[in-house]
Amino acid sequence: MKEQTKNTKDKRDAKKAKKDVKFSALLCWLFLSLTRFVSYFMLHCRHKKSKAFKREIKKGAMLILSNHLSAYDFINFSAPLHGHKVNFVVAENMMFSKPIFAKLITKYHAIPKRQYFADFQCIKLIKKNLDAGISVVLCPEGKVSADGKTGAISESTSRLVQWLGYPVAVCKLEGASFVRPKWAYTKRNGRNFASYDLLMTVEEVKTLTKDEIYAKIVSSLAHNEHEWQQSVGASFEGERYAEGLERLLYVCPKCKQEFELSTKEDEIICARCGNKIKYAHTGELVPVGDDSVAPARIDMWYDLERSLVAEEVKSDDFHLEDKVKLFVENEKRNGYRFACEGVLTLDKTTLSFVCSDDMRLKDVVYDYEVNNMQYEVKGQEKEPVEDDFKYISFNISKCDTIANQPGFAVDLYDEKHTYRFVFADRQASTKYTLAVEELFKNSTV
Repeated sequence: MKEQTKNTKDKRDAKKAKKDVKFSALLCWLFLSLTRFVSYFMLHCRHKKSKAFKREIKKGAMLILSNHLSAYDFINFSAPLHGHKVNFVVAENMMFSKPIFAKLITKYHAIPKRQYFADFQCIKLIKKNLDAGISVVLCPEGKVSADGKTGAISESTSRLVQWLGYPVAVCKLEGASFVRPKWAYTKRNGRNFASYDLLMTVEEVKTLTKDEIYAKIVSSLAHNEHEWQQSVGASFEGERYAEGLERLLYVCPKCKQEFELSTKEDEIICARCGNKIKYAHTGELVPVGDDSVAPARIDMWYDLERSLVAEEVKSDDFHLEDKVKLFVENEKRNGYRFACEGVLTLDKTTLSFVCSDDMRLKDVVYDYEVNNMQYEVKGQEKEPVEDDFKYISFNISKCDTIANQPGFAVDLYDEKHTYRFVFADRQASTKYTLAVEELFKNSTV
């Protein structure tokens, strides 16, 4: 009798949840049909689903966690879910990338999330979707991996899993970062994979400790693209193969000078010492000439940069400073608008911005594409800068990392705005990101 009463209550709760959630089954079917075609035929992704995953998703909604390697990941991890109701947690700044993105995200009723910000509204929406029988896909890293390795996953993810109380699956992406590297200007072609498996049943979610849940999540999503490429011998084809790499790899491995590198076709060259390196389609970094020096892989070069930054931030007078242009969300929340110019400063405790003038140029427009943002000044007419943008600061002890477009910009959030700081004189966002991560580690020791 008690069991029957419970089942009746569960059905009533599920029915109520469906009314509370805005979701179009038709749009979901259309979207997943499209992504299935694009993923297989255009992105050359092959999908794998374990028997345990297939059994569990047939029973009802589940939380699906995925690593994040490319701006195209949402296509690849959506395609295998065709035939099921599914929603997605998306970075809020995607809504400001292009008006069409804002329209699609809004129409689909996807779940926006402010990166590295306590977004309780997002958590509530995840729960409502699951209660309504809609599976939810979440990338717990919070941003696309820059170096092809799974980034830090917040321990709060395990608390979220426990609170939600639904089964958990994982999607492991492999090779996706080579199809569309975060730092690159062009797409490449090559076989990549999206593999689904069940990670935890409801019973395990209820009985495992937070530490045990966290360990399972981290181990299941751990991945290094460059090690994977070497182990399987994968090759990816494309033009302008190394162009844009200097936005991620800003330190010359030979002379250790910063921001002296440039790229052309498949080579990266240092203007200071002449060091020349070829980026092969097999992922190898090959010195060109007898005097050139190169790490074996991109992740190793990135690790070198991290080690140099880790030493630099130990100095009592550590300080970074750069001129930037500040963009914020527009009134329609479907793009960015120019706010002002100023100086971005990072020291051992604070990342701050100071506006350089109380007046700003009025006609500044931008054009944003995947991994790239350009802006243009169309006139010299000026208008006052709002008080919100004259001084902005963030406590490093609360920032384990920051979102960034390699070289060009960093993104930050508070309870008021989404901020995009576009570097004016040097492509420094990668160094700022590494420095924030190392400073955060020191602040928690």
